Amino acid sequence: VIQLSKWQSLAIAEAALQGCEQDIVLATVEAETSGRNIVGDNGNSLGYGQVQPRWHMTNFYAAGKELDIFVPSDLPNLTKLVLSNDRYS
Repeated sequence: VIQLSKWQSLAIAEAALQGCEQDIVLATVEAETSGRNIVGDNGNSLGYGQVQPRWHMTNFYAAGKELDIFVPSDLPNLTKLVLSNDRYS
């Protein structure tokens, strides 16, 4: 039996919710952050998949609605939210 890490379990669950191929999601997270919930690209990319809010803010709001989380519109507070909540990230 293969034991999955927390980030792998989260990625597989999210892939299923989004209707994406889990191998693509797992490979993307592995390539972007090696499975770490971090900030990259000089503070412009957030979370496991290194999503940039300037291009995907609508998705941040949709995820917040789905998880019943208030999503701040400013980058510093959005960054704090992403880094403090692995499920949201």
